Amino acid sequence: MHVYGVAYKQDVGDVRESPALDIIALLGRRGAVISYSDPYVPVLQEAGHSFEAVAEAEALRGGVDCVVICTDHSAFDWNALVTSGVPIVDTRNALRAVLVAEHRPVVRARDEDDGRLNAAALRSASRSAISVSAISYRLLPKADS
Repeated sequence: MHVYGVAYKQDVGDVRESPALDIIALLGRRGAVISYSDPYVPVLQEAGHSFEAVAEAEALRGGVDCVVICTDHSAFDWNALVTSGVPIVDTRNALRAVLVAEHRPVVRARDEDDGRLNAAALRSASRSAISVSAISYRLLPKADS
């Protein structure tokens, strides 16, 4: 698992009370191997563990299983992340502008009305998952213009 941003808010280096710390702790307790990228936090020391930031491009080349966006720093290359094909959980709605700008159709993983999984839509979608505002989506290929 790779975490994008560990600071408590955009474009700062302060990690106090950052939700990313809770997410890292929860994933760690479940046995996940965790790395992170954050241009403002080069080293993270939390709960007796020490982590060093990994460059975004290096993390994506390294074959991470999933990316969790915890802080939407303006320095991040969102286009590179979206086109990487890595499953994404976006807790900050950081990818909305990228998806809108590219006119990419998305399929909601959960029905808006009752919250049930939309299994048929997910089966027909590509394998890349994107979550906007913690609502899972599957990214479909761009339509040919």
